[in-house]
Amino acid sequence: MVPAVPREPARGHTGIPDPNADFDRLGLDSPLAVSLLIEIEERYGVDLPPEELFENPTLDAVGEYVHQHLRQDVA
Repeated sequence: MVPAVPREPARGHTGIPDPNADFDRLGLDSPLAVSLLIEIEERYGVDLPPEELFENPTLDAVGEYVHQHLRQDVA
């Protein structure tokens, strides 16, 4: 019997999600999406409507949305 050998992570893999990957590629399902919306509102005070996740389907895009709305609140 050969002992199991742990697989090496993919080259360059950091364990951090790609901020430009679509949410479906990251495995974002409905319950996780709701958690994300709640977390954004609680942490940043920005109400992110669910449809914005379709309009801004990446972490980078959502970050930009939040950033824009934070600046609007300050102005």
